[in-house]
Amino acid sequence: MDENSVLIELCRKEEANGLYEPAIEDISIYSLIRHRVRYKYLEKMGLPAMNLQSKADWLSVIKHAVLSLFQLCRLWIARKTYSTVFYAFPRVDKIGEVYLDKFTDPLIDLCDFKQDYIILDHGRGGVHPKPRAHSGKIVYTDIQEVYSVLYAACLYKRFYNKHKEAFDRLHASITESIGVSYEKNELVKHFLSAYTYSNSLKGLFRHLSSKRVLGPARALMYTPFYAAHQLGMRTFELQHGVTYGESVLYSGFRDPMIMPEVFLSFGDNHPSDVYGIEESRMVNVGWALDSYLKGIPQKEAFQPQDVLVISDPEITDRLLAAVIKLAESAPESTFYIRTHPHEVLNEGQLAQIDAKDNIRIQDKSINISVVLQGFRQVIGADSTVLYEALAVHKKVGKLFMEGLEPHYLEEADRECFWEIHDQTEFEEFIRGDVTDKKSKCIYSQFDKDLFCRTIGLDT
Repeated sequence: MDENSVLIELCRKEEANGLYEPAIEDISIYSLIRHRVRYKYLEKMGLPAMNLQSKADWLSVIKHAVLSLFQLCRLWIARKTYSTVFYAFPRVDKIGEVYLDKFTDPLIDLCDFKQDYIILDHGRGGVHPKPRAHSGKIVYTDIQEVYSVLYAACLYKRFYNKHKEAFDRLHASITESIGVSYEKNELVKHFLSAYTYSNSLKGLFRHLSSKRVLGPARALMYTPFYAAHQLGMRTFELQHGVTYGESVLYSGFRDPMIMPEVFLSFGDNHPSDVYGIEESRMVNVGWALDSYLKGIPQKEAFQPQDVLVISDPEITDRLLAAVIKLAESAPESTFYIRTHPHEVLNEGQLAQIDAKDNIRIQDKSINISVVLQGFRQVIGADSTVLYEALAVHKKVGKLFMEGLEPHYLEEADRECFWEIHDQTEFEEFIRGDVTDKKSKCIYSQFDKDLFCRTIGLDT
């Protein structure tokens, strides 16, 4: 079975066996921990799963937790109010001389929030790259996260005893109906940590008298959305990539307590029913980063025959095997492998790359939109970046080698890409011209007025 079929069946089992029913107060326990269960289920079914849980840099965690505590104390003492809360994406990109969240920071620069906003930045594994755009408006949430984890580790038994029936029922359903091994203690800890963190955000939102919260990626927004819904705040999710079909993130039951009121998409793309929200609640406001990037030059120069290779953790081994074959047959081209921002290559993969003079690793700290400026051709399988490359008029190839089976958003998109099954087709790709294929752009021009009207911001 492929991942689509597996996830469809898993979603059916989840609802048929009442996994969403055990609840504490007004939140389904399963809603806050289901992504963990789903990753385990995919692994059980022998499918690759891109679990993006990051490894913590504990020295950085401690340092920023202390700084976060001071920032939050100052915020409480100041008693200022902020109508808009931006919940920043944890992965920031380097554009020019600063790091920024490509989803929220451009919106701040392009729209007039009149300083009536604050940015909550939870970093990744305790790391907060600097210098950071809008640094004066940023408050770290590290202390809230650390406190939530420690609270759950210390008090999970008491919490379990208080809600024993609900946890026992859910644990039995997970074990019996979908056959996933999930220790009950871990289940309780994971839920209690998320629940505690959300309650801490609720207290902060209430203190700030906030009206709305915006942020990208549903998996990151569960807790702030839950906190916001309890206070009657408006909730907005920013699209952060294209989705081809069923996914761990969006598929299945839509719990209203962790759903956004509106999904702000960056383009009019199909399929549009794969983002876990009714299409009537989707608003295409366009891609603000594109407007922000105008005038920022590309510093690194590449040769016309060089190739940017886009990878993902689930396919790195197969993609690397394909690239090695292509590199051997095209020694005049240098292949720059851009791994997923959260991926760390293993020793074997690094050794294979080091063994080839014309295969290198591209610096993934630089924003991909900036990097794309320097290449004429891009290859990969299913990454959103391939569609981003089409949007900026690059030649884009999809690799059907070494067991790779790429997908398309729409069947008509085949006419926009080169399909590369072997070295001969790769040579045709290199010799080809971008005008040989149809053009496609996943991004719409940013509509400032529509964005402001949608979120209720005065212009």
